[in-house]
Amino acid sequence: MMQMRVQPNELNRNLWHMRELLSLVGDADVALFPECCDLGWAADSAPEQAEPIPEGSTYQRIRDMAVDFDIGIIAGITEREGDHIYNSAVFISNTGELLGKHRKINLVPEVEDMYTSGTSVNVFDTKYGRIGIDICADNHMESIMIGEAMAKMGAKMILAPSSWAVPPERLGEAYGEEWKMPFHHLSSKFGVDVFSVSNIGPVVDGAWAGWTCIGNSIAVTDNGCSTTILTYGEHAEEVKLIDSSH
Repeated sequence: MMQMRVQPNELNRNLWHMRELLSLVGDADVALFPECCDLGWAADSAPEQAEPIPEGSTYQRIRDMAVDFDIGIIAGITEREGDHIYNSAVFISNTGELLGKHRKINLVPEVEDMYTSGTSVNVFDTKYGRIGIDICADNHMESIMIGEAMAKMGAKMILAPSSWAVPPERLGEAYGEEWKMPFHHLSSKFGVDVFSVSNIGPVVDGAWAGWTCIGNSIAVTDNGCSTTILTYGEHAEEVKLIDSSH
């Protein structure tokens, strides 16, 4: 679980930081990064800097990381296809193969208006097992049918890049119940492990400018019996290894 600081609109800085964090992982099979870890979530630069997948240089640089560190990577990428911009996530194998891609479906009104909603739910057969990928609010209770569909399609893990932000008045408050509820629902009802990794850092653009992404990444495993919660706060960068081989 790669809970990293993402600097809004700083593509090169963020990609180099991903590489720095991967050097700390050691013996792990898969690294899960946050939502839009290339440009930052709902960044103003998205229309200008978004690139196609897999042709774009952003994707290629992340692919190179997977090969260089011999690790699978799930990461949020800002994607362009024609005139459309998508909040996407890719799953790249340790050999550089694109195993899967998901485009966020449950977009936050007014905040994510630059993105086009995704239109499909898929699971992917990998050497790590059958895996579903979605993004952040796709796992909200209002859209829990997305995770349920992946579980019904045989997913044993759901991996979700996220960007959990709070307004200034909520910094320091207890946070996470709105995510633990759907994660426990999926894990206990379907036996699926759910991993969701958020970034930390400021939101500087759009309707939520002035909010802060706070980490607090959550994993629910063992049929809902085990919950791992990472550090919360403005400076909560953390790399956490979890054994999901049970």
